[in-house]
Amino acid sequence: MAASLTHSPKTNRTPARKHPLQGMHHIKAKISDLQLQYDSLLKQRQQDIAHLITTLDLASLEDQILVGGLLYIRDKTIAQDAVMEVWRDAGERFLRRPKSQKHSPSQRTETAAPKSQSPQKSS
Repeated sequence: MAASLTHSPKTNRTPARKHPLQGMHHIKAKISDLQLQYDSLLKQRQQDIAHLITTLDLASLEDQILVGGLLYIRDKTIAQDAVMEVWRDAGERFLRRPKSQKHSPSQRTETAAPKSQSPQKSS
């Protein structure tokens, strides 16, 4: 069988596979499977984003404010604003936090307040 794929000295070309359509069908099936996997992952990401909006207590915001904030983020992304790196770092810290340490927004503010307070120097 290996000899059938070797070069023919008389024609100087490699003969075609026995069933080229079988290979194409296999590739089309792989593409279809990957598209289904992509669609599934995209749907899961959308559900995760909706869950995150609820978890961060943003669902109670007016639609105009929420959409305006998302448009602001989009504009900063397009402009490649340096603030995007700050947001990325904050997001990485948030996502790495074990679930037992996740608090409601009011608890995070209370626990973060002592760290941000520094002794003030008197003038």
